[in-house]
Amino acid sequence: MIRLAVVPSRPGAHARRLGSAVSSAAAIFAALTMAAAPAFAATPPAYSDVPGALTGNVASIGFEATATSEFGDLIQFGGTDRARADLPVTVVMSSWACESDSWTGPGCTTTPGKTFPATLTLTLYNVAAGDVPGVGDVILQTTKTFQIPFRPSWDQVLCPASGNNHRWYSPADKLCYNGLAHEVTFKLPAGEALPDELIWTVSYSTAHYGPDKTGDVNSPMNSLNVGAQDFGKAPYGVDVEPDSAFDNSGTGVLHDESGWGANPPLACFGTSCPLSDPAPKPTQEVGGATGRPTPAPTSTAGSLDGSQPLPPIVPIGLAFGAIGLLVGLKRRTARF
Repeated sequence: MIRLAVVPSRPGAHARRLGSAVSSAAAIFAALTMAAAPAFAATPPAYSDVPGALTGNVASIGFEATATSEFGDLIQFGGTDRARADLPVTVVMSSWACESDSWTGPGCTTTPGKTFPATLTLTLYNVAAGDVPGVGDVILQTTKTFQIPFRPSWDQVLCPASGNNHRWYSPADKLCYNGLAHEVTFKLPAGEALPDELIWTVSYSTAHYGPDKTGDVNSPMNSLNVGAQDFGKAPYGVDVEPDSAFDNSGTGVLHDESGWGANPPLACFGTSCPLSDPAPKPTQEVGGATGRPTPAPTSTAGSLDGSQPLPPIVPIGLAFGAIGLLVGLKRRTARF
């Protein structure tokens, strides 16, 4: 949960084309725990900054925690697989929601394999001309309801509580996380080929933000984030503004925002993208609590590591540790 993960609510370009644009959101940082950077897929898709294998969680931005309604990036395709019909588009999310209680509570428990429905909208925009890239007309928009896994239960033995931190344990990474990474895949409707450059975004509704805010403060959607993390490798295709992202947080307008160099939004366009909305992995008992041996990518609002969320509108300093890597993002509020 921060703008690279901001703490979810309880309870439950080529460096900027012609200079940097003024950002309307405040800079905020989040903590992100992750293992060594995974290898990227061998066959290049049209565009991807998603690694071939993900750790238990990734840095992410939480919509409810950061007053965000839409988030994405300006990209340029490098491959030829750009036909609009049935083109898969995979986005990495991070789920911080527990089936019972919240990730901040000692009662955070989840029945293995339990999921919740999340209606997400993918929008592709043309790029408006100008010294600072702007949002042009909508190319296409598609909405789909995904079954997002709740994050595993708090492991009291292997992941002792630390303040409001009640994390789950990943046997695969041998690390503790607050959120669970999970990939979702959209299929684009039939039509003409996509342009060389475009802006992609994801939007969804939480209690107080999004296209149709729900008012439900107990909804797991309040603890759902969009993954945004640099894995140390150049993407397939081009991240046109490597220090920027496009988001709508607080202003009510989707705009170009600087300060996201360490946390590019994670997406893959093409048939050779890694895991496409994979089925839940088998679970196992670890340290007396349920954990996923190979968790699927999920996004949580509010924290960078997917393991430590940040309070809304409060910047957090990040540190590099043996089992944690902190990432900084620019946002009014951020979640992991």
